[in-house]
Amino acid sequence: MKRVLHTQKQIKCLFCSALSYCSLSPVELSDLVLYLSDITSTLQAFLDIYPPAVEGLIHGDFLEMLVSFYESVVPILQRQWLSASRNVVE
Repeated sequence: MKRVLHTQKQIKCLFCSALSYCSLSPVELSDLVLYLSDITSTLQAFLDIYPPAVEGLIHGDFLEMLVSFYESVVPILQRQWLSASRNVVE
């Protein structure tokens, strides 16, 4: 399990680094936001249908990873979105 978590942390770092240094088009940014929304909706539906899975997420590092991912990615997405919005207006 630790190996998987380590890999997930590496992926998050790479993802955040890539988002920080690249400029996404409004379409790419929209696709990314929709993709993240889909993942969230799917996870919520799964937990609604199969409540015992909640225990596994609570006892693992999932919540910490989710909060860390959110704190890292959402501000970057927000900056990208504002940048893309300004470019569309101009």
